[in-house]
Amino acid sequence: MLSKEQFVDILKKYKKSTDKLWKLPNQYLRLAILDYSVNGLFLDTLALAVGDIIDDMYGSHISWWVYETNYGKNKSMTTVTIKCNGKSKKYKLDTAEKLYDFIVEQNKKRNKENIDK
Repeated sequence: MLSKEQFVDILKKYKKSTDKLWKLPNQYLRLAILDYSVNGLFLDTLALAVGDIIDDMYGSHISWWVYETNYGKNKSMTTVTIKCNGKSKKYKLDTAEKLYDFIVEQNKKRNKENIDK
């Protein structure tokens, strides 16, 4: 399994590469959009691979965190509510570290539920 530090490092490096892409001058915008589609495919593949290593249910949390929350910057999108046994628990996933902790915690709960069955 990836350590939290490795997970955070992978996401930071990916963000750095996409940030460079969007800083290109306007005359390269068409190429940037084309490259972004390839880059999007790369992220999906990366999310699946990293997600598989840390058991992120098909990489869905990672992709969501990158695309929808813009690496945790879109604060209105970073809160996740999980309901279990009639109780709700909120998670603020505004950093890669918190995302990692959330994924690991959900895996532990899911694995415990599978053992208890």
